[in-house]
Amino acid sequence: MRIPFLRTFIFGGTSGLILSSICSFASADELRFATPSRNIYCSLYERGGALCEVVEHEWANWGCVDAGCYGYRFRLPPRGSASAVRSSDSMNGITKNILEYGSSISTPEVTCKSETEGLTCWNMDGMEMYLNREFFRLK
Repeated sequence: MRIPFLRTFIFGGTSGLILSSICSFASADELRFATPSRNIYCSLYERGGALCEVVEHEWANWGCVDAGCYGYRFRLPPRGSASAVRSSDSMNGITKNILEYGSSISTPEVTCKSETEGLTCWNMDGMEMYLNREFFRLK
C-alpha cells in the first residue's frame, strides 16, 4: 500500500519558487532520500520522524555493543530531542532519490533541508539534527 503525503521543495532560498506536490512513500510509511553528495542517507517516516546516516565522517564511531555500533546513525522523533542510535547495517545506497541542495522535504511532523554545508532536520518541537561530514549537532 502506498500512502500519499505532501512534499515541499524550496528552490533558490527564501526568495525562490516553492513547489509542492503529492508523492508516495517507498513503503507503507517511509520515504528514502540522499543528499547530492550521497554521503547522508535518510528515511523520513510519515508518523515516526527521521532516521539518517552519515556514511563518511571525520569523527570516530563510538563503539559496538550487541552486534550494533554507535556514532554514524541519528534519529529525530516527531517530538523531543534528536539522538544517536545503534545500528548493525548500513543505509548507504538505499535510494536513488536525491534531495537537491536548497530543497526541503516535509511530513506533518518533520522537515529536512539539504544545503551544501549539510542536512538539517527539525520537528514539531523545534528540536533538530544537523549532519555533515565534519561534525553533527543534536538538540
